[in-house]
Amino acid sequence: MINIFKNKYFYLLFIIFFILLFINSIVVDNTKHIKKCNKLNFKQTSVLHPKNFSAFQIKIKFLNDKKWHSHQLKNRKSYVKNNYYLNKNKNKAEIIISIPNKVKCSLSAVIKPHGDLEDHHTPFNLLPSLQVKLKDGHIFGITNFILFKPKTRVSIDSEILATLVINELGLLAPRSSKVSVKYNNTKADFIFQEKIVKEFIEINNYKEGEIISFDDRFTYIKNSDIMNTSQYKLVNTKWAKKNNILRYRNNLEVLNAVRNNHSFTDGGSDDLYSTAKRFNLDSMFNQFPKFSAIMTAINADHGLSIDDRRFYYDSLNNNYIPIYYDGMSAFLSQNGIYKPVISSAVIGAKETLNSFNKINNSEFNKKLKLLGFDRTNQEVKLILNKIKNNLIEIQNLDEDNIVKPSFENNKNNKKLNNFKYVFKGKKSSIYEICDEAFYNCYMSELDDKSIYKLISQKLKIEDQNAIFIASNKNFFLNDTWLFNIKDNSNKENSYTFSDKNSSFVLKTYGDINIDFNDKSNELYIIKNNIKSRVLMLNGKINNIKIYFRDNTNLEANTDTFRNITGCLTLYNMELINVNLDLKNSKCEDAINIIKSKGNINDIYIEDSIADGIDLDFSEINIANLHVKKSLDDCIDVSFGKYAIAKMFADGCADKGISSEYSSIKLESAIIKSTNMAIVSKDYSFIEINKAHISKSKYCINAYNKKQEFSGGEVQINQIECDLGLIDKDYMSQIRIENNHVF
Repeated sequence: MINIFKNKYFYLLFIIFFILLFINSIVVDNTKHIKKCNKLNFKQTSVLHPKNFSAFQIKIKFLNDKKWHSHQLKNRKSYVKNNYYLNKNKNKAEIIISIPNKVKCSLSAVIKPHGDLEDHHTPFNLLPSLQVKLKDGHIFGITNFILFKPKTRVSIDSEILATLVINELGLLAPRSSKVSVKYNNTKADFIFQEKIVKEFIEINNYKEGEIISFDDRFTYIKNSDIMNTSQYKLVNTKWAKKNNILRYRNNLEVLNAVRNNHSFTDGGSDDLYSTAKRFNLDSMFNQFPKFSAIMTAINADHGLSIDDRRFYYDSLNNNYIPIYYDGMSAFLSQNGIYKPVISSAVIGAKETLNSFNKINNSEFNKKLKLLGFDRTNQEVKLILNKIKNNLIEIQNLDEDNIVKPSFENNKNNKKLNNFKYVFKGKKSSIYEICDEAFYNCYMSELDDKSIYKLISQKLKIEDQNAIFIASNKNFFLNDTWLFNIKDNSNKENSYTFSDKNSSFVLKTYGDINIDFNDKSNELYIIKNNIKSRVLMLNGKINNIKIYFRDNTNLEANTDTFRNITGCLTLYNMELINVNLDLKNSKCEDAINIIKSKGNINDIYIEDSIADGIDLDFSEINIANLHVKKSLDDCIDVSFGKYAIAKMFADGCADKGISSEYSSIKLESAIIKSTNMAIVSKDYSFIEINKAHISKSKYCINAYNKKQEFSGGEVQINQIECDLGLIDKDYMSQIRIENNHVF
């Protein structure tokens, strides 16, 4: 292709084009007359609830159009110089979103171009693909997103179909829809897709945790050796620092060990599961076969390549969760699957087919249409049958059509320039730094700031890029990395608890005493160390009473350990007639129940150093809840559906009940001596039949706290409150007795 900047005449024409484009962009700014999205009232903000995610319209107005075009020219120059776009310059903008006949409002944003290659940026007289970070408000609970030019993801319909199918199967994929984008006098359809950040993780019912992607610094260096030793990296460094993950093993270690023990194919599917299985680590990758199968069935194999993979690390379940990204699904134009396929796709085909057969075709078709998928009902029916047939074909493939895994350690021992390799030392702050050939090495102590840069693959040493190998050097070079992965000093004891009615995995960290009385069905837990924790997961508790006592001494604790905030944590559990009794807890939560369902008879919690009980991503019914003397909230709930028959809360320093993005139905509540008795925030709905509140500064509060949400709602039939203070913001609603609305 002719380089336009090597011809002075083309260069001059290019400059003139941008000048004309700027002149053409001088239009009347009417964004000032549009109401801000974060100033909408309760009824208006309900339109932007995440459950209403659909196709919509956007209008973009850069605050300094001249600067935007200047940045575009610089970006084009970077491509000519480096063979890829740097996309560095950020631009302030005001955008107007419109959902016809429902809502129209404006948001402040910072925008920069997106995409390394030409397909994201051509033709130059139109907008490129864009990364958008909202500075206020949200769009369907999303504040960080990408506007993709359709051709960069094959087509709008392809990306909508791929992401929705994956979501319907219970796997992770970013919400995607069609969006009509207007900029000055141009209008074009783009793909709206949320970024893989905190709000994406939480809306999919996982706790905020490690997000991992491939180190792409060397993607455009034409050297397969450096690509062979490139590693996965931590993406969300801010979260990591806040939660001080350096105190326990960074979970890049296992992932990179698996990645480095099978052959790398440039652009080909990367079968991490088969390697993990060889080393008996497949339990940490148990979603991979299902993910591989559906990606293969919809011709999205591109998203299985090593550099396009994204992961969430579920620290509670010790599991890597694959996330769809850049699948480039050619399904709508491709007949049949690409062969050969990776082994994990064949392994997962049966399970995937069973899940796929449970999809309601009619409901699926409705969702597609809301997202802007432009096909008839008959076409959608044929598409679903085609996916089903592809899964059947994958399930029945013979060995000649299955990729045979090649297990070898990917290490570079050739002399390259401007790279340093960094290995783990014997102590957590000591690292071994080597040249490109691993010959000249020395030990060095790194501070926390440098270590966070290191695990994010952003560290430079002596002005050279550092590649972090999350292993001892000798283990790496001698092909013994996977055999020598060890737990950190905080050992966990794990075993399966089983009796006639209950079965679950029980893990203890630190000094914990456990005793079970099988005659009375009572489980006794005693915590003897500040950082000790108990985790019950992946099973069922039926008709058991759990007693928890904390024998440690601590006046204040906001510490989290391995992303575990509860002294006692129940994760992915079915609860049947459970009873809980907890006292003197010295953790962020006395008990944290996550991703669980069922019913609890009685909960009694007393003298907690922070929250009494925290319920996340669950559906729980509680008959009786009794919480006294918590130094934070009595009960804190989020991202779930909850029902409480009777609640008694006394002496909690902050809130009696606090709800975020949840629905709660409470029959009767007595709340004493709190700062705020009832708090509904961030799209929560609290419905109470009777409430008696005393010695609390506020009876009811409803408001917006987090940017990705709007206000809260409270509905109470009968209430007694001795102080009578009620407070809400303009995005919220409080309704008391016979439609008295605040």
